[in-house]
Formats: sequence, structure tokens, C-alpha cells
Amino acid sequence: MAISPETLRGGARIDLANATWPFAQLQVTSERLVLQVKFLGTYTFTPDQVVRIAPFGLIPFFGKGVRIFHRVPGYPDKIVFWYLCADPRPIVAKIAAYGYGT
Repeated sequence: MAISPETLRGGARIDLANATWPFAQLQVTSERLVLQVKFLGTYTFTPDQVVRIAPFGLIPFFGKGVRIFHRVPGYPDKIVFWYLCADPRPIVAKIAAYGYGT
């Protein structure tokens, strides 16, 4: 049974550059994980390119999200999708359900 695509809007950190809400969108399907960040680019991953998805947080509610650990040559090492939430673990679990970082 296929899982319906998931789309989340938030912010992102790409290396040292930061884009706040609503300038990032994360789209997840079983074939692709796509992070589109206005002014900073689009980052597309297949399940085999994602090593791990982990909760990431600095400040409650405003600094929570998920970090994408990947193996894509040429992409920045630090890629974080910010999401307005108290606990990013449910988002990590949603992404993992599509086969990423497992």
C-alpha cells in the first residue's frame, strides 16, 4: 500500500545560511525527499542517499526541526528543515515511514 505524499512548510538552514518560515518546503514521497528553499536552492534525495534523519533543536518552538544526514556529493553537510513544533520526533517518524534514514 502506497503512502500519500507529505508536504510541510517551514524554514531551513543550509550550512551557515538560514531561511525562516515560510521560505522552505519539504515534500516527501517514497521515491524522493525534496527540500525547496527560496533563495538557497532545491535539494533532492532518494532513500539510498539519506543516511539518517534526526531531530534537531535549539530553541523550543522556534528552533526545532529535522536534520538530513546524506551522502550527496556537492551538497552542503548541514541541511536542516525547521518546523514550528515542540517536538520534531513525529516529523522524523513520518519521514522514516517513507524509507529515509532507515
